[in-house]
Parts: sequence; C-alpha cells; structure tokens
Amino acid sequence: MNIGVLALVGTRKGLFLLSGHDHRRCWPLDGPLLDSWAVYHATVDARDETIYAAANHIVYGPAASGRPGPTDDLFPFRKAKTAGGPRP
Repeated sequence: MNIGVLALVGTRKGLFLLSGHDHRRCWPLDGPLLDSWAVYHATVDARDETIYAAANHIVYGPAASGRPGPTDDLFPFRKAKTAGGPRP
C-alpha cells in the first residue's frame, strides 16, 4: 500500500502540512492551519488520522486541540466566544 509521508511543520505563522509520495520528489503544501497561532508541537494519531497541535496566540493564550476532519476548525471555541456580540 502506498501511503506516502506527511510532515507537520509548526511555525509562528501557523501549522503547515507537507505531503509527499514514496519517491518524495513533490511536496504539496496545505496551510496555514491555525493562521496567526504559533504552533510549537503537532502530531498525528495513526488510529483515526486526527491532527493534534499545541499552539499559543498573543491574545488568546496557549491552547491544545485536535482536528478530526479536513474541514473542521481546530479551535471552534473562538467562534463560540465571538458569536452573539459582547458578553455582559
């Protein structure tokens, strides 16, 4: 089975995914995920292909979260906090 290679690259600008085939001649780039978050560690759970990341934001602070699917947001709590206007 040809599964290839996935490199997770954490930077101050976010998380980038580099995927390569077995020959590793071409590396398509996905990202940035977690745009404007500094990603210090990322790993993939091989059981269900969930991507976990440890990140820090200058305003929101540190966070650790997982990404179960390709279209899900890594930090859904950001949307929940800003939805509906300011808090009382």
